Amino acid sequence: MAIKATLRAVGVMVLALGVLCGAAMYAGAALDLWRVVMFTQEVDGNTDVYFADATGRVVNITNTPEQDENFPAWSPDGTRIVYTAITDGNQELFIMNASGREREQLTRTSADHVTPVWSPDGSTIAYGFLTNPVLSQFDVFTFNLETGERRNFTEQSENLVLFGLFPQWSPTGEHLMFMDTTRTNVFITALPYGEIVAQSPPGTSFPSWAPDGEAFAYVGPRDRFNRFAIDTIFVQPLDENESTVPYVIDLTGIRQPVFSPDGEQIVFIGEPLTGSMRSRNAPGTNLYLLERDSGDITLLAEGGQNIASDSLAWSPDGAYVAYRYNDFSLNAGNATPHLCFVSPRSGRTHCLPGVEARDVSWQPDNL
Repeated sequence: MAIKATLRAVGVMVLALGVLCGAAMYAGAALDLWRVVMFTQEVDGNTDVYFADATGRVVNITNTPEQDENFPAWSPDGTRIVYTAITDGNQELFIMNASGREREQLTRTSADHVTPVWSPDGSTIAYGFLTNPVLSQFDVFTFNLETGERRNFTEQSENLVLFGLFPQWSPTGEHLMFMDTTRTNVFITALPYGEIVAQSPPGTSFPSWAPDGEAFAYVGPRDRFNRFAIDTIFVQPLDENESTVPYVIDLTGIRQPVFSPDGEQIVFIGEPLTGSMRSRNAPGTNLYLLERDSGDITLLAEGGQNIASDSLAWSPDGAYVAYRYNDFSLNAGNATPHLCFVSPRSGRTHCLPGVEARDVSWQPDNL
């Protein structure tokens, strides 16, 4: 199944920023950072969860040759990790502590669980669950860690039958956002009862929360007839009395808009058309920075052939953006993946060649 295969290819990375000080691994000066990032990596056909610590050591914390682990995510306090592991042919939910021990299986079903995320208070996990294997359709479920209660949030909402995937908790924990995979639009539901409080138009994708939880961003066509091959970033408030702000950009293939921690900027991936945005050295997908107040766009990093949309994340202090790109310059037939960190303020970039990090996530800010 296409959806299933795509999801299983996704992972998360947690990398100690002290690793960037290794002169043999990184070009340029050392970064003045200490936070860590976590990742999954496939080696010899097996996917495990890895850490890289401040000494530069890369540690396989699951180390299960007989089992694949995917979608790791930190608990809000950074002491535990939720992830999926393939058991009896299905991806089930597991929890382990931050050292990779004390593993506990949360679910035992006959279908896949994907993309688990913690609620801000750490009490509940939301995830996608494969409810219709024939049509590859998922619903968004929640799992209460104290009671063990599972709840389907998208089976029936206000007489709308929805199929949800990629859940995201609002920073306040008051709302749950997900993608409807049949209508290709974004829904926001209020907790605890799942009342729909906002939704995007059809044909939108790549949603993300503003850090105050009062608005969300997504990518959509310039107009409803999609007459232009140019995408637009929209920022839509939850308050229906406030207007949605469109950012029409002279780029195509826009994806993965992510707010900075202070909410003043949005980093995103796009492909240049013509004009000042285009660089002779950057014919493929690149990394850009949008200033919300002015709408100004700057080229943040050139990705050559491909910057991956599953590995884009701000550091908690907003000092760096992590991303992965594939470099075909050394071997036209096989790309060399790079995990990179760029400073939006200075433009300095540090890359680690050979690391195919997926779904980068930074260590929680409160540690």
